[in-house]
Amino acid sequence: MRVLLLTTPLGDGPPNGASLAAVDLACALASAGLARPILLVHGDGTVPEGCEAVRVHTRRARAIEALVAVVRARADVVHAMFAPRPGTGLALRALSRATATPLVQTVASRPRSFANATRALAGDAIVATSVATERALLDAGLSPERLSTLPLPFAPPGRGAHAGLPKDRPTAPWLLFAGDYEFGDALEPTLAAFALLRRGPAGGGPEAELVVAARAKTARARTIERSLRERIAETLGLRGRVRVLGEVPSLLPWIEGAAAVVLPARDTFAKLDHPRVLLESLALGVPIVVGPAPSLAELVREGEDAGGGGEHGAGVGEIAADVPALRDAFARALLRPALAPARVGPTLERRSPARVAAAYAALYARVISSV
Repeated sequence: MRVLLLTTPLGDGPPNGASLAAVDLACALASAGLARPILLVHGDGTVPEGCEAVRVHTRRARAIEALVAVVRARADVVHAMFAPRPGTGLALRALSRATATPLVQTVASRPRSFANATRALAGDAIVATSVATERALLDAGLSPERLSTLPLPFAPPGRGAHAGLPKDRPTAPWLLFAGDYEFGDALEPTLAAFALLRRGPAGGGPEAELVVAARAKTARARTIERSLRERIAETLGLRGRVRVLGEVPSLLPWIEGAAAVVLPARDTFAKLDHPRVLLESLALGVPIVVGPAPSLAELVREGEDAGGGGEHGAGVGEIAADVPALRDAFARALLRPALAPARVGPTLERRSPARVAAAYAALYARVISSV
């Protein structure tokens, strides 16, 4: 069975979360002999062993290039993994009809609104990656017969498997903000809550630092980052206590050294339902602090159900709905020990690439036989 994984092409820059999930899925499908995965590449992009590549000319493959890719791949099924948009839905319908190829569509990230979601979903089978998205799609009118719910696959990093703690790390314990400059509403409450955290003893410096690890991927994001640096320098509660990290070879050392990774968002537009940075945090034993966005809260509650969590997120982290709650969650996070492997094991096992790949292979077989 040949499967074309249709997502942002690999190459010429860091892959996004959906592309990394596609690679994890492709590796698992290939290693288990469940399918022959085919990935789009651009520029200097390469694919893992056991996979095939179809080269495209632009990093954001347009509809015509995607159509040509499907023809060239000779795929038995196309698996699209990205956010649903009406224009994309039209292109996918045309692609599927023109090639008579069955289509599986994973809602890799939340759209701005689910009101028009059904028009954007062209797949013979639709996959939600969280219960929150499953419910939103059903509420929007998607037929339950077309819908499945599977987490995106995630191959966790090993604890201590990287180059160790950053050489230029803060001297105080740090909280790591891993959000976005352009999308989402998580940065402002993070800064406001951190400014309310009390400092250490007089002369002893701050009792904690905040490290902002948002990537400046566009000109607009770089402008926002410059403004943030100026604001930090001018704000008493932030000056000397907040660091803007900028580009680093790997975020893993900063995650593993943090007291907590924080993403207090109310909305996950343009993000994975369960962002990989939060899963990396759990895999490395670092608690998370999230906002009330349904899929983020779901991730924490999933960990509490598996780990016997209680008051104040005794599982894998906390959900904070406003700035005072966020400040208190930060204070508790600075005192928490690392998460034991047994506590995060069930969360990671649900996302095991081998487990998710087996479920997708069964779904592929079903749509092929039904078309």
